[in-house]
Amino acid sequence: MRLFTGPELLEVACKASNKFGMYINVPTNYLMEQFPGMNIFQEIAKAAPYLIEDADHPNTFQIIADGEGYLLFDTEEEMNQHFWQTVGDDGPTETNPYNGPVRIYALTCNNDGQLENENT
Repeated sequence: MRLFTGPELLEVACKASNKFGMYINVPTNYLMEQFPGMNIFQEIAKAAPYLIEDADHPNTFQIIADGEGYLLFDTEEEMNQHFWQTVGDDGPTETNPYNGPVRIYALTCNNDGQLENENT
């Protein structure tokens, strides 16, 4: 048996597929408890706009509901574009000025399976 942490699974997936990847953690349940009455989906859309832009993808809602997901990209440029759109504990990014209550953790990995950037 082999057990994986989230980052380890990201490393294996990127290396095996020869793709660039990003793990995201969306604290959906926490947000629902801490901010009752807040439209958390609207706030998530501001903190990670690509989740709503890809709303037609069948896994988008599942990632939000589960609170985490893995995204694979063909290019490093595409991965970095998504990373810089994701507002984490560091606050607003160079491409996303959102400064509301939602923070989404993101961790990137190159196509060789090496972890790179995280937004905390």
